[in-house]
Amino acid sequence: MKLNTVLIVINLVLAVLLLRILGFNISAESVYPLSYSAASSSEGQGKTLPSQEVDNKICSLDSVKCPNELTNQIVYAYNSEVSQCDDTPFITASGYDLRNGGNIVANNCYPFGTIIRIGERTYRVEDRLNSRYDCSTWDIWMPTYEEAISWGKKIKEIIIL
Repeated sequence: MKLNTVLIVINLVLAVLLLRILGFNISAESVYPLSYSAASSSEGQGKTLPSQEVDNKICSLDSVKCPNELTNQIVYAYNSEVSQCDDTPFITASGYDLRNGGNIVANNCYPFGTIIRIGERTYRVEDRLNSRYDCSTWDIWMPTYEEAISWGKKIKEIIIL
């Protein structure tokens, strides 16, 4: 009898942990989307990150209800130069070392690790832009200055994968 009770408790704990990982907070009254606190993360450093109004729903780190398709997004390109970054140009805001390569993009609202598609290429959010940019602005990392300049500024559709 005791073993069955222990197994039931373990299963309940595992179920609650899984629901929390999926973004739900379990309480006695209700089940509701878990709020993300920028103040509790190292990336937010106590600041509230910008939000984007989409179909009367807020899409930001404060919500798990984000659209999969974002239209009319501004996409720039940057490369690892002190003039475009800070004094550690090869280290992203998430701590990723750009010398390892990869399709990296910066955005101020989506969590690090978010995978997106622009055109036929996929990118991973690993960096942030200057705080003057909102959620509809993205910045693709390119290995060279010439590639970044060649990209320029484009209006694109972005798919969140």
